[in-house]
Formats: sequence, structure tokens, C-alpha cells
Amino acid sequence: MNIPLWRSILFFIAVGLFGVALFPSEREMGYLYSRSGELDKARLHLERQFHEDPGDLENATRYLRSLDTPTDVRLFEKVGARLTKLYPDRIDFYAVMAKHYEDLMRFDKASEHWLMMLGVDPRLGEVRDKVLSYYAVHKMNGEAIRFFEREVARGAAPDDYYRLGRLYALEGRVSDAAALYRSMLGKFPAEERAKVLLAQAYESLKEADKAVALYRDVYEAHRGDADSALAFVDTLMRHGREKEALGVLEDVMRSSARGGTVMALRRDIYGRLGKTSDGVSFLEKLRRSEPGNHELLRSLGEIYADKGEHGRAIEALRSYHEKTGGDYHSHHVLGDALAATGDTAGSEREYREALRLIRGDGR
Repeated sequence: MNIPLWRSILFFIAVGLFGVALFPSEREMGYLYSRSGELDKARLHLERQFHEDPGDLENATRYLRSLDTPTDVRLFEKVGARLTKLYPDRIDFYAVMAKHYEDLMRFDKASEHWLMMLGVDPRLGEVRDKVLSYYAVHKMNGEAIRFFEREVARGAAPDDYYRLGRLYALEGRVSDAAALYRSMLGKFPAEERAKVLLAQAYESLKEADKAVALYRDVYEAHRGDADSALAFVDTLMRHGREKEALGVLEDVMRSSARGGTVMALRRDIYGRLGKTSDGVSFLEKLRRSEPGNHELLRSLGEIYADKGEHGRAIEALRSYHEKTGGDYHSHHVLGDALAATGDTAGSEREYREALRLIRGDGR
């Protein structure tokens, strides 16, 4: 049977085309060997495909991984450097390089690639933790500061501001810390912790007026809170502002938030101002309006003892003990007052009671 020549030609062309299509390409061979874990066999095909088409990024990644062996370190690093330079936005190349240096415990080089990964995607939390842990272990405060400065410039959360502020403090960069917290409060005005830290920075910089103003803001935001009031009072007293401190304490005394610490501070401030009598009058007035507030008796007894009015001190403290049982300090002060009046037996009895309470013995 005679077959036309044109049909024979078409047949052989078709066989040639289908044969080429059915034969695996270098890329496919490299991929298959890579998937099966036969990197030695994969490397030749991956390399050929890489040189033929460097833009085939999936193949390039497989090729780079195939080179990560103890015998190909120099070639691996050369190819890796080329790829990261050619494709600076590809995290996968940085990841392969970072893993390589981690395995070699060359964390200085690994950290360079971690930073490049974060430059592409700042949300890589695990990579970020690795960088910061490396800086912390090696006490690389300068590098850590530069890291957080970049984070802040990029729009960081409050925690990064605080961490940068701590690093500035460790390095003695108080002015930088103050500038940081001012900037932070511009973006996060409700961050009271930042106000306190900025106030502390101002104190270190000898800018007392600015520090006091910030502490006052915090106190005003928590009127009635004894802890905030006492912190503000402590600041005022450190800067010689006893009169204002006294006013704050009187506000606290008029509220329900008062205790031994408040009373003692108030008594101390009255003493500094030479107005002990005013302090007594204030407490006596409160006692008449609040007969159930036995803490006032304790404070009155201590003030009378300080003034040398031992009879009144004894009367107030005995009344306090009858109602509450007292505490080691009140018994000690009563012992001092009794000794001053010549009552040695009573004085010894009170001292023994104070000692028993210090030891925590039962009645």
C-alpha cells in the first residue's frame, strides 16, 4: 500500500513533537529528584535550569537548598549572595541563608538575613524574636536600639516604645528617652506609664516643674486613689513642695482612702512646715465627725507624743488599744510616753507587748 509522502512527513513531525513533550525537562527532573530527597541527582538538573533561567524562582530556591551541604559551602554562599541581591524582596532566599548560618552557629550572619526578612515582612514574629534574643544574649544594646528605632519610625505599638526607652536608660541616654516618651504620648495620649517614665526622665534632667506637672496629671486622673496620691505626694516632697503635698493629703484624708501611711505622711509634713498644732486640730475635728475611725486615735497619740504632751498621748493610745488591740508601733510609742511620766512598770509592759507583736506570738 502506497502512503503519500506528505502523510509520512506529518507522521514523523508528530512523533518528534510528542516525544519532546513527553520527555521530562531539566526543571521537572530537578523537581522530582528534590521531592524524593535525592539531592545529589537533583543538583545537576537544578543547576542547568538555574543557569538557563535564573528567573525561575521556585527552581532557584530548590537549587540553593541542594547546595547546602558541608562540601558545597562556598558555592552555596556565593549563589545565595547572588540570589538575595537579585531578588531583595524574596523571603525564601533569606530564610534558606539564615537557616544555613544558624546550623553553623554563625548567628552574626544569620541575624543579617533575619533583618532582611523583617525588612520584607515586619510581621514575622518568630524571626523578630530570634533577632532580639541574639541581641540580648550578646548584650548588643546598640544594635537593639537601632532595631527599635526602625520599628518606632515605621509605626510601632506602645511596647516597642517602652523597650526602646529602657535601652536608652541603660545607655544613659536620658534626653533621647524623654524625646521618645514625648513622641509616644503624641500618638498614645492615654499611656499613663509613658507619663510617669517621662516625668522620671525630667527629674534626671533636673526639670522639676515638668516632672511635677506630669505626676499631677496622673494624680488628677485617679482622684481618690491613695496609691496615686501618695506617689504624687512623694514627688512633691522630693522637690520641696510640702504645702502642695499637704493639700493633696488633706484631699485623701477627706475621702475614704486613708490609712497609717497617709496619717504618718501628713504628720511629717505638718512638722516640716512648723504647723503641728494645725495638724492636731484637723485630726481632732475628723475624730469628732468620724468616731468609728480608730486610726485617728493612733495618729493623735503619736502627734501628742512628738509634741511632748505625754498625758494626751497616753489617753489617745490607750483608747486606740481598747478598741483595736493596737500594733507594735502604737504599743512602743505608749511605752515611751509612760516612761516619760515615770511609769516604769507600765512602760515595760507596753514594750513587751510591742516585742510580742513583732515576733508574731499569740495572745
